[in-house]
Amino acid sequence: MKIYMQILCAVGFQLTTMSALASNFNYNYFQIGYTNTDIDLEGANVDGSSISLSGSFAVNQKINAVASLQTGNYDFDLDTDLFGIGLGFHNSLSSSTDLVFEALLLDAQVDTESLGRSDDTGYSAEAGLRYSTNANVELNASIEVIDLYDDTESMLSIGTLIKFDNERSFILGYSKGDNTRNIELAFRMEF
Repeated sequence: MKIYMQILCAVGFQLTTMSALASNFNYNYFQIGYTNTDIDLEGANVDGSSISLSGSFAVNQKINAVASLQTGNYDFDLDTDLFGIGLGFHNSLSSSTDLVFEALLLDAQVDTESLGRSDDTGYSAEAGLRYSTNANVELNASIEVIDLYDDTESMLSIGTLIKFDNERSFILGYSKGDNTRNIELAFRMEF
């Protein structure tokens, strides 16, 4: 089960970390992302990638609803699916900085040819900062805790969002856990 946890922690990073990024601190968007993952386990190295669709909707000035669906393929014929749904809270610390908290319920599935299918539910919780350097660039940093498959993993993340215009943005993110490293590229459409 440890390998399931490591892979799904890598996948879970994309569900929560990137929702902390937004253009003009807008919490209304749809996003598509690609994540490359490297996991170092005892005696094995697992590499893979995943694609996600996610979105956020501002419920009011401080709360947003979030959802994400992600599917991944990894070494050793491992396939993953992860669905997350939850709420975020954000509070302005200054005109250019937001404090962000987010919690999601997670539904995970891992399929392997040799071990079959395994399902689990869990959660992720994240706290982070968003900083607008100017009208076109945002930076973020966060810490996330993911609990799945009777294991808990902490991930530290950094990222940037670069605006093409008022509605379209490019996202680059990096995260690191105990044995996991992720690089994410994403495209966001805001509304």
